[in-house]
Amino acid sequence: VRGSEGLYMVNGPPHFTESTVFPRESGKNCKVYTFSKDGTLFAWGNGEKVNIISVTNKGLLHSFDLPKAVCLEFSPKNTVLATWQPYTTSKDGTAGIPNLQLYDVKTGTCLKSFIQKKMQNWCPSWSEDETLCARSVNNEVHFFENNNFSGCLCSRK
Repeated sequence: VRGSEGLYMVNGPPHFTESTVFPRESGKNCKVYTFSKDGTLFAWGNGEKVNIISVTNKGLLHSFDLPKAVCLEFSPKNTVLATWQPYTTSKDGTAGIPNLQLYDVKTGTCLKSFIQKKMQNWCPSWSEDETLCARSVNNEVHFFENNNFSGCLCSRK
């Protein structure tokens, strides 16, 4: 539940009680959260970190230092968490750092970081079996196979 009291999770039905596993986030910075498609994973950002918990095992899986994350999305089979932070450049005009990160949900390692300037269409799109992943880049679509983001399979305009 997200409300004026922050972000917290409840158990139920038949009896609705606050979850003792999920740490209540009382700050006003809890503005981003998402469930996995099957509801087994939950990720949220609290203005300091992005956290992933297993709803079924009731435990914290990973925590990432991403204080400015505003978008989160799980891949269809829950193997990747995609995060997006607003793109920024330094005052001297040099290029900014990558702001779209793809994390392996099992290990917590960052699979790849990209620069994604605009929030629109920020999230890669996966096939249901995750054999293909597509990402919009400067009027092109880049394709990746089996969550291997080290090289682009091909790109199409």
